[in-house]
Amino acid sequence: MRATICPAIPEDASGWQALRTQLWPDADSANEIAQYFAEDPKERGQALLARDPHNVICGFIELSVRRDWVEGSTTSPVAYVEGWFVHPHHRKKGIGKALLTAGEVWARDAGYREIASDTLIDNQDSITAHRACGYAEVERSVHFIKPLRLTLAEYLKTAPPADRFVWAVHQVYGPTNYCCPLHGTPLEIVDVFGTRVDISHIEAVVRATLENPHCIGNSYRFQADEWFDQPQKLPYCPVCETNYRAALAADREGSLIRH
Repeated sequence: MRATICPAIPEDASGWQALRTQLWPDADSANEIAQYFAEDPKERGQALLARDPHNVICGFIELSVRRDWVEGSTTSPVAYVEGWFVHPHHRKKGIGKALLTAGEVWARDAGYREIASDTLIDNQDSITAHRACGYAEVERSVHFIKPLRLTLAEYLKTAPPADRFVWAVHQVYGPTNYCCPLHGTPLEIVDVFGTRVDISHIEAVVRATLENPHCIGNSYRFQADEWFDQPQKLPYCPVCETNYRAALAADREGSLIRH
């Protein structure tokens, strides 16, 4: 299939956004595209779009300029492929390669001596496509992250007094005692939406120790979004969590409360 490759213009925003949403469902593509067109063309990278014979936007490549160190590079700055996508119905027709070639031409004309890219370590289709276009793999890495949680006392020092969560905590624990009644351990707070952590094990701690005032978090979580329009929060004891994890690992019959 013959495709036409051209720089993106403001009139292309909706078609470009539709493809971007398929590649990055969680991205705020409308805002990011608007920011792209608002930037000085001399300072930004380049976005190229592919159009099929019916003038339908069927692919795109987004390039930036990275001035910090880029894996495997020997020069700086380096042109960088931030996004490369072809609509599934238009794949295996040479459009992806045409986009990448056009991006390389832009980078050379702009004076860059190297172009780099990346993909997820398990995205074999992308790895194969890069190699087929002459890109050499230079490095693999595994990335880690850990949420930094506040203790409940630390959180309440700066939380608004009118916060429903603050009010609920004071009703159960009082205005000063924010420790686990079973272990005396300072309670930590998990902001479910803010940290994006998996709290399934914490929920099980709450449900398996209903005599423990931790159950305040259990009831509040389900009310927060609908009634108070704020992040869901849950106080919990790290010792309770550790004990539950150990019990869960030893529980071969599945008898612990998990519903």
